[in-house]
Amino acid sequence: MDIIVDIFVIILLISASVLCIYLIKYIKEITISFKNIEHDLHEISEKTIPILANIEATSKTFYGVANEIEAKVDESINFVENLRDRVGSFVKGGSLRVRDENPIRNLIINLTAITKGISAFLSRLKD
Repeated sequence: MDIIVDIFVIILLISASVLCIYLIKYIKEITISFKNIEHDLHEISEKTIPILANIEATSKTFYGVANEIEAKVDESINFVENLRDRVGSFVKGGSLRVRDENPIRNLIINLTAITKGISAFLSRLKD
């Protein structure tokens, strides 16, 4: 009976040893997978930072252009209003009128607001 128990103990020890070896191998594979994931995430973050910087630079440039266009539109509106006033002084009851609602000016104002929003978002994202 002792021999049977000894055989079972030996079989149990061999099984436990094989199971431990398999467990060590499996844990090593999991560790390699985690290292690969970490490496991939690092590559993604390295590629994303320059893209965000380019987007921020582009939005700043767009913001500057939008401000310049808005200034030019304001100058044009002032010119047209001055011209209307001068022509109106020559013509009684002047029928020339400039609308207060200028669609181009509204577009520029909206684009400027969008640009400011994108800049704020990107600066908040960087922080």
